[in-house]
Amino acid sequence: MSTLLPFTPPIVKRLLGYVKSDDEKVWAEKAIKSLVKKLKKNNLLGELEKAITNAGSKPTKCIVIPRSLDGRLQISHRKGLPHVIYCRLFRYGDLQSHHELKAIEACEYAFHLKKGEEVCVNPYHYDKVPTPVLPPILVSHMQPNSIPLDLLPDIDSAFLHNPPSDTSTRWSPTGGLAEDHLAGMNMMPETPPPRYSYSDTDSCYGGSSVVSPGKCVQW
Repeated sequence: MSTLLPFTPPIVKRLLGYVKSDDEKVWAEKAIKSLVKKLKKNNLLGELEKAITNAGSKPTKCIVIPRSLDGRLQISHRKGLPHVIYCRLFRYGDLQSHHELKAIEACEYAFHLKKGEEVCVNPYHYDKVPTPVLPPILVSHMQPNSIPLDLLPDIDSAFLHNPPSDTSTRWSPTGGLAEDHLAGMNMMPETPPPRYSYSDTDSCYGGSSVVSPGKCVQW
């Protein structure tokens, strides 16, 4: 079965030979036929063929078609921006978006200018701009014990400089080291002296007594 439509004008057949994209042939033919039909009305069909066959080696005029209300062009079941459709067909087969195109200075009806009710679809009035490349993300492969101490978050420095010999380190609910590990590191906090002292014998008044600071209290 032929991939072309039942009736294909000679100009369309010629232009099909310059298609760069991988779009299906039937859709590409419909897109070209739609363009040819529009250009016959303003006598720009010869300018299109000149631009395509010379591959932009010779200057060409703007090849304009009517601009739709939303700026897009529908061909069969697809809808897209007209200059993107024809730049993809005839020049940049891997084109994905209008963001990849930049109009040349000589283009008077470039898509972004929104000049009047017409838009230029000359594939050689738009250059493809390189897609920006994001810088690589560096991931550190340093081992935890090789990180400088001053770069670590709030961690008990005493524990870092005097790690316990076992691996059963426990932390208290308040965030510090458990007392049994502090004791093993000879870093237990000093215990404050008791407030009251008890005598070894009942030396005050010969009976049971409690010694408070400076006094004997008789029971």
